Amino acid sequence: MFSIEIITFLAVAVLIAALSKQFGISSVLCYLVAGALMGPNCVGIISNSEFVETAAHFGVISLLFTIGLQLPLEKFKALKTYAFGLGSLQVVISAIAYGCILFFWKNSSLYEALLFGFSVSLSSTAVAVQILNDQGDLATQYGKASFAVLLFQDLAVVLALALLPLAQPGGTINLANSVIAVVKALVVLALLLSVGSQTLKPVYKWASRLGSETFMAMTIMIVLGAASATLSIGLSMELGAFLTGMLLAGTEYRHQIEADIRPFKGLLLGLFFTTVGMSIDFMVLYNHFYSVIKTLGSIIVVKFCVLFILCRLFGLIRSSSIRAAALLCAGGEFAFVLMLPAVKTGIVSLNQQQIMCLAISISMALTPLFSMIARIIGDAVDKRDAKTSVQSVLSGDDKLENHVIIAGFGTSGQAIATAIAQHLIQFVAIDFNMARVSSARARGLPVFFGDARRSEVFNLLCVREARLVVVTLDSYTASSRTALMLLRNFPKLQVWVRTYGSDLVKTLRQAGVNVITPEVLEPSLQLAEAVLLASGVSAEEAKQTIYDYRQKSGVKDAISSKDETLDNKPISLT
Repeated sequence: MFSIEIITFLAVAVLIAALSKQFGISSVLCYLVAGALMGPNCVGIISNSEFVETAAHFGVISLLFTIGLQLPLEKFKALKTYAFGLGSLQVVISAIAYGCILFFWKNSSLYEALLFGFSVSLSSTAVAVQILNDQGDLATQYGKASFAVLLFQDLAVVLALALLPLAQPGGTINLANSVIAVVKALVVLALLLSVGSQTLKPVYKWASRLGSETFMAMTIMIVLGAASATLSIGLSMELGAFLTGMLLAGTEYRHQIEADIRPFKGLLLGLFFTTVGMSIDFMVLYNHFYSVIKTLGSIIVVKFCVLFILCRLFGLIRSSSIRAAALLCAGGEFAFVLMLPAVKTGIVSLNQQQIMCLAISISMALTPLFSMIARIIGDAVDKRDAKTSVQSVLSGDDKLENHVIIAGFGTSGQAIATAIAQHLIQFVAIDFNMARVSSARARGLPVFFGDARRSEVFNLLCVREARLVVVTLDSYTASSRTALMLLRNFPKLQVWVRTYGSDLVKTLRQAGVNVITPEVLEPSLQLAEAVLLASGVSAEEAKQTIYDYRQKSGVKDAISSKDETLDNKPISLT
């Protein structure tokens, strides 16, 4: 029986992968629909779900491990204001607001209102990050804020998963046990951070010498071992997997580990969402159509309003606030993770869980549409400001501190922005080409019109607080003069420049300028790598970033194209 179910699922997985890639449909939504169709409430191809549920549990564990693997502490430091300020307030206010609606107007129990409120406050990390990557918006103001909110939501889920097993049948939660669980989680986190990093690095160094099979087996053993360890002290297995991922995120083995686990994560997560889909009864949609629509509308309205107001309070401009709110106003996959065990413990009823799952699934399906509409509205809001001068930098964007200034936003400038955006390093760019500025501003990028030859322009960009300045102007003579002007006016400043000509290079280097010389795109990537290293990114991370950019853009070796031939090609900041 299991063999038939496995073959059926693998066939569905292949079909879903093809559909997702061909039509750009979220694979999460495809798995939900496929599960609903194959489940006992519809066609009934898969009737025995015990194996599927077991595999799905490992899917959630792998998801939490992968999320932890992508969250080194440096990212929290870079986005601490947005993550712990905007993110925490969004989760708390959204959960309370929606919980109050359920408690006072829907007569839900307190525990049901709390769980549904918290579940609704979460957004889809998978869908939102995919949209940010596809549109090249990770480096924009709203992209950074959205990503930071998602980071905090992931942390909040881990805490919720640690507390959920303490819920007692009938929908009550032991407060004393909950406090003990939180203390345990903090102790485990402290032990892992203090001891784990010193232990795991030599273990992985040894495993890497024995071949890829041993390396992969080591990863699986460590993840399952940590998950079992947290389970043995009364916490969730997911918490152990997440903490292990965070621990490995700061090691040089992170990318290989992620590459090894990625195929298994996709399949196991597919099983999880298929399981969720199997619990959906289309008769519930038919019998409770208006309840589903009202639930869907209330989720979107509550979260959009909360997110828009908070984004404005945290200094985001109106267009960025609209885009962030539209991207995150839908529900997320972690609501399914939380609600399935809640049904078993009696916190929520199966009927209410199915209505909520249907509403969240529909909202996730609509997220790309929301994002597209928000982009149109945001562009209209920004249209009258398309000719914004550099004097408005401090009034509209983030506080400029420890940032990178890019003088010239042609091909080289965009390549550098692409690289540093992956590491959430704040940057601001200036260019004297109004067409480039308008195009970048329309995408929400921090690019402004300004003359790089004037020192007062750099003063307005807080050059004294900057990490470094990169000069990538189209004219090599202008680049060299600008670099020398910067060092003359700001002697302690670190300046990088792309130029050409042996005599000029010698003069610049004697003055203290860091120089990259050849006149091709490949050196632009070399310059981007140098900027990453100078900004504090590790050598391994910098090389991986440039490698990923080459793979995505098709730049394998040195390219002899001039800057001007590539200026009109869109470069996504991912």
